[in-house]
Amino acid sequence: MSNDKKDKLSKGVIRKATDKDLPKLLDVDYECDSIVIKRLKLGKDKLKEALHKRLNESNKEFYVYEIANNKEILGYATLKLEFPGYKNCELSWVAVKQKYHNKGIGKKLVKFIEQLVKKKGFRNIYAYTSEKGNENAHEFYKKLGYRKINALEDYYSDGTKAVLYGKMLNE
Repeated sequence: MSNDKKDKLSKGVIRKATDKDLPKLLDVDYECDSIVIKRLKLGKDKLKEALHKRLNESNKEFYVYEIANNKEILGYATLKLEFPGYKNCELSWVAVKQKYHNKGIGKKLVKFIEQLVKKKGFRNIYAYTSEKGNENAHEFYKKLGYRKINALEDYYSDGTKAVLYGKMLNE
């Protein structure tokens, strides 16, 4: 990677998403190479509807990684403030444009969320991912210290199995 690209990525900021970000978030979803989006064959209208819903759910917080000088959104993460058990929360979605995979953006988003929820008093954070065809996500969570907890049959609407990962925040 050239120094110009490294400088560009280092000038990223993480901030709360707003409704005005919706078109750029839709771009992230189309450019993130998500196995879930591909498998469910979500069209642009359905994807936009799902993003809008996530942005406005009262029990979720939505954060973007944006390049400060040109306002390009390279990725985002969604935090669900409730999860079964005592002081648990869920990292419910992480997406980064494919051309920025393996550049540390997803890691920065997850670490930001983890620090945020620690301050809010949460003890554990969990994340679901598709069992098959999503090996990169499995490795990503493992590298960040998440442990495989369980596999759940028929988790996704198309009957696909999900894997639940978890992390204790005081580790």
